[in-house]
Amino acid sequence: MRAPLCFLAALVLLSAAGCRGSNPSAGLPTLHLVKGSVTRSGQPVNGGLLTFQPDPDIPGTIINAEVGADGRFEVQTADSAARDGKRAKGAPAAVYRVTYHPPLGADQAAVFPTRLPKPVRVEANENQLAVELPAAKK
Repeated sequence: MRAPLCFLAALVLLSAAGCRGSNPSAGLPTLHLVKGSVTRSGQPVNGGLLTFQPDPDIPGTIINAEVGADGRFEVQTADSAARDGKRAKGAPAAVYRVTYHPPLGADQAAVFPTRLPKPVRVEANENQLAVELPAAKK
């Protein structure tokens, strides 16, 4: 009778460990959906990357968003210690300094990263952000 109980207990523990490994948000703080668009002079930007630096820092997290050709993005968070590169949609509720990094080979007037002048707040719910970049210097 003891052997089947030990086997069952081991099976339950292994199942729980396996579930944690398949959950991309395991080990991350609570995340909240963050979507939006990036524009410059009222027009969507064509690609790039947004990086989100929380204040105060949230240790062990990398928070950013790839910007599509239509200027739209969805924020993802990764565990900086994870070796598998798994990411989860969303960001922890916090205040962030956001920087836009244009794609390589972009218009020469916009090749340098642009830090938004005002911080962005992610609330504990679904967030929709409209990021307007300053006009490119000529």
